[in-house]
Amino acid sequence: MIPDSYRLASEKGGNIATILHGAYGDYFEQLLCIVDLARKHPEKSFHVFFANHYRMDEFTKLDLDFAKTVAYVDKIEDTPVDIFYQFQVFDEELNEEVLTRLSPDTLAKIDRKNNLLPHVYMKHMQPESIHHSVLPWSEKGLKSFQTILSTLPADIFSGKTIGFMWRYRSAGGAVKPLLMPSEKTLINKYSQVLRQAIDDWNCHVIVAGMKVKTTEENKFYVDAKFPEYGLNFTHENLHYLPGKGWLAEVELISQCDIVLCNPSGFSEAIFLKGKNCIVVDPPLHYVLKTIKNGFPLFNIGYRTTEQTSLLLRCIPGMQGTDYLRKKIHSCFSSELPESTSAS
Repeated sequence: MIPDSYRLASEKGGNIATILHGAYGDYFEQLLCIVDLARKHPEKSFHVFFANHYRMDEFTKLDLDFAKTVAYVDKIEDTPVDIFYQFQVFDEELNEEVLTRLSPDTLAKIDRKNNLLPHVYMKHMQPESIHHSVLPWSEKGLKSFQTILSTLPADIFSGKTIGFMWRYRSAGGAVKPLLMPSEKTLINKYSQVLRQAIDDWNCHVIVAGMKVKTTEENKFYVDAKFPEYGLNFTHENLHYLPGKGWLAEVELISQCDIVLCNPSGFSEAIFLKGKNCIVVDPPLHYVLKTIKNGFPLFNIGYRTTEQTSLLLRCIPGMQGTDYLRKKIHSCFSSELPESTSAS
């Protein structure tokens, strides 16, 4: 049963506001929860405010018609709001950049004692509701998706595909890279596995999060998280996404037959869209946070045999090249006709 602090009481008024904030993954997960809340309470009006102009530009690529108001946070004081349903209210950036600028009357409508977490909310959603809560494209979003799709071969999804999401954790980030192998070690491992997959299966590999040069134009979109280096091989079947649309690139990777990913907000969004992901080399800190929140991201948990098996597989060294090759072989073999796969 969902905790009382996550319930939306009917007597709280009809105008419900929320402030989306944080990294792209935070926005996606907060929005997923608010969409579910709006569907459960059609009698109320929902007002969605964005703490960041660049995030707003990206997420208005989705059809947000469920909300009566979609605006930047500077419009909060001009909007009739009865109460805020606010996620991650303890976040320092939210407090320093948004909440300190609000009037006392508006602040009184925000519960600043209960730190609501999207993963706790999602734990009490129906699994099919989680995957169904992904919103369709707006006209702007469809254009962005088609533009990024055009950077790939026209027939790329007619054959076998692997999507790979790279994310290496730095020491100063929210997730500590405790016990993580070096970048060079991981790049060598993934390069061996993906090159072998191309040779064995003639598949295409689509990479997100790598080989993107940070410029004045895109620095607020890539957040300095995308390195300029790529994998240590080249091939006509190896393709790098340009880092010009978070949502479009999430969608393209999720359309691949196999998704291999380092855990991040990007890969969490792929998982939450209903795509089975092979998560590789998750930092111990990330695994512990997943267990603490009780929501089995990437099916890492302890409530079922499968979840426990994947949890144990997160131990450093347990996802070597042989394991990953076997996983890819198993996935692609299961797609072949019986007479072919048995040969």
